Amino acid sequence: MLPLKRQIDIVARLTERSRTYYDLYKFIEGAETRPHILDQMNAYFGYFHLQGHVLRYALIVELGALFEKKSDSICLHALLKRAKAHIPHDLHANLIAELSASASIASKISELRNKAFAHRDAAVDFNDVFKSAAITLNDIRDLIEASHSISDQLCVRFGVRQVVYVTDQTEEDCRRLFRELGSPI
Repeated sequence: MLPLKRQIDIVARLTERSRTYYDLYKFIEGAETRPHILDQMNAYFGYFHLQGHVLRYALIVELGALFEKKSDSICLHALLKRAKAHIPHDLHANLIAELSASASIASKISELRNKAFAHRDAAVDFNDVFKSAAITLNDIRDLIEASHSISDQLCVRFGVRQVVYVTDQTEEDCRRLFRELGSPI
């Protein structure tokens, strides 16, 4: 098994990537920006036609990995069990409570990951899985924030580089790209 510090680092990097995928997906598919970039996306259809799907896939798979419940995985549940003997009881209890508070949203992500992506359910249509999960971008953001909080507390405790979001840079790069392509955004 990988050393605990390495596992904490992996969870922190999964959290960073999840936030970046979220930011990119929100930019490409979001109601605030999509109408302003649609012409450019259509002009480069071969590149952009799967972009939303790819970002959604990556986001759900990464978040699903973070909130997996398998004891042999590198995920928040297993990591907190492994870290228990190395952190104060109060901190562990707070981290478990924070993880538990996100359980309902995490179960929706797990449903999406398992039925729509990782193990494509033969009995349910892809779009129906999303309807059934009824998850919003705000739910996803909240789940990422829970992961961020838990990861950062573990990073501080174990001397691992904390989670760094590049949301402002990601959004500005997207805006610059679409302005280069002729968008007024």
